[in-house]
Amino acid sequence: MKKIILLVITAISLIGCNLNKENNDWKRDNLKGKVKSVRETPYYVVEKFGEIQKGRIKSFITSYIYNEQGNLIEANRYNSDGNLYGKWTYKYDTNGNRIEANSYNSDGSLSGKTAFKYDTNGNRIEANRYNSDGSLYATDIYTYEYDKYGNWVKRIMYNNDKPESIDEREIEYYE
Repeated sequence: MKKIILLVITAISLIGCNLNKENNDWKRDNLKGKVKSVRETPYYVVEKFGEIQKGRIKSFITSYIYNEQGNLIEANRYNSDGNLYGKWTYKYDTNGNRIEANSYNSDGSLSGKTAFKYDTNGNRIEANRYNSDGSLYATDIYTYEYDKYGNWVKRIMYNNDKPESIDEREIEYYE
């Protein structure tokens, strides 16, 4: 009987720990620890005498900045000369859902804004995209189909009422 009680308490503790895990950009980006910023530089590969080395910068250098909750709050993209190409800022609700994304030109002027809405399960259901003058130019609507466990297995994204993409997930469960 003591073993059963101990097993039940252990199972409840493990479930509780899993429920309290934060879902943030640190996790999505597979970062460990309280990361403040990351600078990512892609290079072309150069092979010299059988040794792999980095060549010139492949595209853009991107700098990511996170808040203390682990959410991405700013991304800056630089060209290979180190000049700012563009900037993005992000805002979140109390559940950690990204509710706003703003994009800026290299001169710091606003180039656009996207506002996001979510359902009670935390699934994105709407994204409204605005021009720099604040006029709405596109609305993305997301619909979902769920399995018996409540996980979505099919997501359709409509852009201005026209289907644009379908994402399907095959989820395998332990018995």
